[in-house]
Amino acid sequence: MKNQSLNRGGAAPYLCSAQINLTKELKIPSQIPIGVGMGAKTLQSSIYDFRDYRKYLETRLSTSGETRGFRSKLALRLNTKPAFISQVLSGKNDFTLEHCPVINESLGHNTEESHYFILLVLFARAGSKLLEDFFKVQIDDVLEKRKNYLERIKTTEVLSKNQEGVYYSKWYYAAIHLLTSIPEFQTKAAI
Repeated sequence: MKNQSLNRGGAAPYLCSAQINLTKELKIPSQIPIGVGMGAKTLQSSIYDFRDYRKYLETRLSTSGETRGFRSKLALRLNTKPAFISQVLSGKNDFTLEHCPVINESLGHNTEESHYFILLVLFARAGSKLLEDFFKVQIDDVLEKRKNYLERIKTTEVLSKNQEGVYYSKWYYAAIHLLTSIPEFQTKAAI
């Protein structure tokens, strides 16, 4: 029974080929439509903007625009009913850890996003204050590391087309640029 998961009723379901093939069909876009009509804007959603996996999923699985029908497809992939997805999103139920890899794959999460999503699910499922605090510290740590990373890679100046032409015209401009990314070579004397 290693490859089978238990559903809510306790019976071990067998996956049919139609359910397995949904892996490739269910890719939820990261662009979430806002508004209606031709002037609708899109919002780039990031899992790191959320501390509650339900709110994140509500944003990603909204029933408007391109994401229509994804709740049903996700329920099929999770071997549950769409009502279970609605119960989870309303806070009456939680996803299991076995659901997380399928959801992560369906949403196109990378390794870090998958880890963060699982932490959010674990935090929501925690049965004691001590366990909640444990996962909260881990969530805070991930968010702090991400914040530090984003601050390090901020670009303050964009090159003009003329400056780009000069930069890409000779190989040694790129070589010097790469060399100065090494801490020991960030002074004139060291270069």
